[in-house]
Amino acid sequence: MNMPENQLFLRKEYLEELKKYKDIPLVKILSGIRRCGKSSILSLYKSLLQKSGIEEKQIVSISYSDMDFSSVATANEMYQDILQKMPKDKKCYLLLDEVQVI
Repeated sequence: MNMPENQLFLRKEYLEELKKYKDIPLVKILSGIRRCGKSSILSLYKSLLQKSGIEEKQIVSISYSDMDFSSVATANEMYQDILQKMPKDKKCYLLLDEVQVI
């Protein structure tokens, strides 16, 4: 989920909205029609988090459409996989894409 830096301005409004709620403990859901840029926004948001000082290990970014996650087939398997990836000692940001596959 990597996007060129110059794509940031195209999604500035969406990123600004996400920034407003960054440390508020609510689930944020991006929804929209197919191919509208939801994955791109997640990628840009990950970059924004890193630039704001969030460590790489604090960001768990998973796209369930990737073949790397084809073995994750149930909600329980997904939960266990995420738990393994999450740091135990710091706040964690979960960026989950294509969760409807599970």
